[in-house]
Amino acid sequence: MLEAHRPFSGADQLFVELIEGLQQGEVGGDVLQLMALVTSLLMLFLLVLGVLLIQPRLSERCQLLPDRYVLTADEVAELPQGTLPVVLDRRLGQDQNDFRFRLLKLVLERSGTPFALCFSAAVQPQDEAIAALAEGQKAGRRHPLRLLVGVYGAGPEFNRRLRAVPILVTGGILGLRAGWTNQASLAELQTIRSLQDLQRIVLVQGLGWSDVEIFDRAGLRTYTARSEKWLRLVNDNRVQLFPRSVAELEAEDSVVTSLYPQMLLDPHLLIVYPFVGFFYVAPENAELAAAIHTGFVRVIADGSYQRLV
Repeated sequence: MLEAHRPFSGADQLFVELIEGLQQGEVGGDVLQLMALVTSLLMLFLLVLGVLLIQPRLSERCQLLPDRYVLTADEVAELPQGTLPVVLDRRLGQDQNDFRFRLLKLVLERSGTPFALCFSAAVQPQDEAIAALAEGQKAGRRHPLRLLVGVYGAGPEFNRRLRAVPILVTGGILGLRAGWTNQASLAELQTIRSLQDLQRIVLVQGLGWSDVEIFDRAGLRTYTARSEKWLRLVNDNRVQLFPRSVAELEAEDSVVTSLYPQMLLDPHLLIVYPFVGFFYVAPENAELAAAIHTGFVRVIADGSYQRLV
């Protein structure tokens, strides 16, 4: 038998006496009630802590939209024959006032094709959304959100896996990048004057984004993560900058303001590089691609696209 040679501390001795008392039936009812109360309080504390930790993720992924702006897989299946279903991949902070939603609605209205346009029922990481679109109708139950179209930065991998509608969605401003940062990083960001300076800090980008290859070739330190982690990484100051297109910042502002008290928009840096975004659909969805292309050409020709931008 092993023998302990370290004297018991006061807390250890009390614990041992409680255990021995329980074994011998000598612990009184008051002590048992106290132990039960302490255990209950500890469990309550752990429950509250767990809720606080997961609340930002739930809030990001389950932002509620009015039902008329969401189209589920069952509703897609019940659409009248001849109506083109259009389920837009929903991004963080997006609602019916988002530029991409409004542009797609305008384009489809001018296409001459009957359509039903809505967002997907929940925010989905971009790599999962791309996989769902690439599989198209073969995805089935593996991708229950029934995504049919998304707006993504153009790149060889996207063009290989999906069908692009090759007209610039944001008129070329996708390559103008301002960034979300942590208040603690502001002083360092203010000192950046060159690409070499920018290489000192850590940026965060999404999994599978075309921007990552651009940043890698520029020698930038880029950390990739799933969508539910982007803002939390910045808020916890684990990365110094989350560059976003200037067209995306307004949609994310309400999320940042309500959930991430340590974050703000960096006023010092504007990162600029050639970058464009297209509407992408499943490879076999020629009908939707044609409708978007036809409508897009028409809204550019009559000037309504320029007015929207």
